[in-house]
Amino acid sequence: MAAQPDLSWLLDRAHLLDFVVSVVQTFPKIVTGKNSGVKDRATTILKISFELMAQVSSETTDEWMNPADGFKVDEQEDVNHDAEKQVQTSIVLLVEAVGFKTVLLHMQPLFLEYIQNTTDWRYQYSALVVASQLGAGGCKL
Repeated sequence: MAAQPDLSWLLDRAHLLDFVVSVVQTFPKIVTGKNSGVKDRATTILKISFELMAQVSSETTDEWMNPADGFKVDEQEDVNHDAEKQVQTSIVLLVEAVGFKTVLLHMQPLFLEYIQNTTDWRYQYSALVVASQLGAGGCKL
C-alpha cells in the first residue's frame, strides 16, 4: 500500500477559511456592501473553498475502489475528511450570513469553471460538493 501524502496543511487552510467566514458572519457588509472590491471578496472566499475541495488526495487505492461491506471512513485519522467537513460547514455558514442569492451570484462562474475541468476528477468533485452545500444552508433551490 502506498503511503498517503501529508495533507495536514489542508486542514490548516480549512481552519483559516472558517475564520474568514466567521468574520463575514459578524460583518456581512464585507461581502454584501456597495463598496468597491466587495464582489472580489465574496468571489475570493468561494474560490478558496473550491480550491480546498480540489486538494483532496488524488490517490485511489484498490481498497478505496472496492470497499468492504460496512466500510466507514476513519474520521479520526483522515485529514481529507476533516478539511472537507470544515469547508462544507464554512459554505453553509457563509450562506446563512449573507444569503443564498449573494453566494449563488458569486459561485456560478466558479462552478462552471470547475465542473467543465476534465483534466482532474477532483475539480468536478469540488464543484459538486461546494454546490451541494448551498442546499444544506437552508436555501430553497
